[in-house]
Amino acid sequence: DNLQNCLNQKGITNLTQVQKKVIPEILEKKDLIFQSDTGTGKTLAYLLPLIKLYSNDQNNSIIIVSPTQELSSQIKAEAQSLGQKAVLFNGGSPIKRQIEQLKEKPFIITGSCSRIYELIILKKIKLNNLCAIVFDEADRLFSKELIEQTNKLIEKTSENFQVQYIACSATIKDDIKTKFNNSSKRIINFDAVIIPHEDILT
Repeated sequence: DNLQNCLNQKGITNLTQVQKKVIPEILEKKDLIFQSDTGTGKTLAYLLPLIKLYSNDQNNSIIIVSPTQELSSQIKAEAQSLGQKAVLFNGGSPIKRQIEQLKEKPFIITGSCSRIYELIILKKIKLNNLCAIVFDEADRLFSKELIEQTNKLIEKTSENFQVQYIACSATIKDDIKTKFNNSSKRIINFDAVIIPHEDILT
């Protein structure tokens, strides 16, 4: 009911095509890759089912990584508009302050692969509480500049065999499943969902 009220306040009454296709798959706790243009509602496509699945336990957490601070800030704002406790962790910000924020048990942790990986290594983000991890704009996260940190985060989080993996991007390359599994300590059985480009909101 709280989630529905938040959507009503945002003026959202109908699902977009990407949301219709992706939400049921995530609700079945599948590992999922999907393609969707900017402006089609892809952030809500993964946020809504993840909130539904995992927000009932205050110890649970989900991680959402992105290639830019701007996108991470947008994701945090979207999560907060849905009534969720969310934090933004990027490099360049004081890590002590971020560690203090983790004591408040945020449900959604978003930011850069490098800073989130660092907080996991410091055991400030606990893998046993991690339910899902989303790689937003995954094609850019596997760019030459970011691939090393992305691979480290995949390798570390895959130590928890219960974590649900979700990747989305405006463009998805054929080798993305291989890139994930080359770094993972377990096989991630992705179900690819490719969304038509014409589903852009007006």
